[in-house]
Amino acid sequence: MTCPHHTRCRPATMHDGTETCSWSEQWRAYCEAVYVCNMPTRYDRQHYLSLIDDRRGEKAGAQLRALVRAIWDQRAQPAVADNTGSS
Repeated sequence: MTCPHHTRCRPATMHDGTETCSWSEQWRAYCEAVYVCNMPTRYDRQHYLSLIDDRRGEKAGAQLRALVRAIWDQRAQPAVADNTGSS
């Protein structure tokens, strides 16, 4: 993937398999959502998201919450076993 807007761009793959530019707003938002998912406690995550509501507005907070939920839910999915019989 080459980006017409950034010379330093590298392909980046998001949780759903979507490819984007490593300098895109989409990738920035994804990285922030992963950061939130990696916070140690639910309180920390909720507190951070409430700060986003206060600083960027409820729409931005809702968008980040939706992305956090998508990543969180994907992480909760069990790994699919390879039942081909090969070792």
